[in-house]
Amino acid sequence: MNDFTELIKQNGFVDFRNIYTLDDNVDVAIHPVDYKKLRDKGFEFFDEASWDDIKQKGKYGCLKNKNIDIYVSTLVEKGKMCVIHRD
Repeated sequence: MNDFTELIKQNGFVDFRNIYTLDDNVDVAIHPVDYKKLRDKGFEFFDEASWDDIKQKGKYGCLKNKNIDIYVSTLVEKGKMCVIHRD
């Protein structure tokens, strides 16, 4: 099991709709269905990661105007997100 999977399991889940109210400097893991919803909002809200970032780091993008990185995992329930605070 990798470190990121372990972090997801250690942190609780909160409602995905709260993603825009989060403080900066956190990582967020969301379900693939919710990732699609986020992308559908448009690029005025979201910067998509390069293919290299997705392959190498698992990072799919970040919220604009915030330092919030988005990761995608099926370990997260639909409609929920896992907030991982950076040290």
